[in-house]
Amino acid sequence: MGTSAAAWPPWPARSTASGRLVRPHLPARPTGDTVFVSPTAEPVALKVWTANAVAGVVGAFHLYAAAAAAGTAAADGGRGGSGGRDGRGHPPALTATIAATDVPLPAYAPPVRTVGWVYPSGAVVALPVAVRLGRPLDWAAVAVVPVLGGGGGGGGGGFAPLGVGGLINRGGAVAAAAVAASGNAATVTVRGGCGGMRFWWWTPPAAAAVSRVAAAGGGALPPVDAGAGGGGLGGRVGWVRLPPLADELGGGGDKPPPPIVLTFALGGGGGGGVTAAGAPPSAVAPPRPWQGVAIVEMRDDGEEGGGGGGWEGVWRAGESG
Repeated sequence: MGTSAAAWPPWPARSTASGRLVRPHLPARPTGDTVFVSPTAEPVALKVWTANAVAGVVGAFHLYAAAAAAGTAAADGGRGGSGGRDGRGHPPALTATIAATDVPLPAYAPPVRTVGWVYPSGAVVALPVAVRLGRPLDWAAVAVVPVLGGGGGGGGGGFAPLGVGGLINRGGAVAAAAVAASGNAATVTVRGGCGGMRFWWWTPPAAAAVSRVAAAGGGALPPVDAGAGGGGLGGRVGWVRLPPLADELGGGGDKPPPPIVLTFALGGGGGGGVTAAGAPPSAVAPPRPWQGVAIVEMRDDGEEGGGGGGWEGVWRAGESG
């Protein structure tokens, strides 16, 4: 088909520790701003969206002049006398702006607060975020995660169940999440098969840090503070290692492993706002303007293997929409 397998970036794990795929609930659809563009002939990234039980997800792909980059002819697309290339004759880098409203469902529309979790950089960022795709066949995925509890808009408390690391569709591992009305506790149901992997979360700057995590039937789990969010987001990012896979497998055969239920002690505060999330409604919300864009660049550091698969995220200066 004109592209070689070697031209693609390293393909990471797509399944849980038990080998099951983490599929979203909806088929992928182009975002509203890319419906009427041709990403292979125009210097515009292809963006597609879908949704899980709690988090949405938006993928961005650099397909412009991809065939030429793999050694075959590509259409110019009529953009500029240089055939859409930079000063060195290479296809240009593309920037895809990803906003919560790219997932056009009420579950992610204002006044609901959302944060983004960028793959492959692992950055937890404020939305919208601009993802830089440096060369053809580069791609990125951003989980759009609602902040539960703490009230809508600028409420101080809350808890965002980001998902399970090591997956492309990280938020797809979260089957359900809820925050108590008091703001003192949160409960997250993680899909079976993720044992031994890390579950990640984010809490806003004004929210109490996670002080304790317990797994149903598995006792206390030590939470790890991974530092502050990026891109002007602030707050705290943390993770906990889920119970080993052997604890989930009861039944064997083709029977799916049972889910893992986590209870988080948040230390008080909050209440009100969105307190629970499951499968999002199917109604479509109108698009809204983008504001306050932060820039994160995806680039290959030339090293294969390791947790990052040879890719890293580089922060650039913020912009405003």
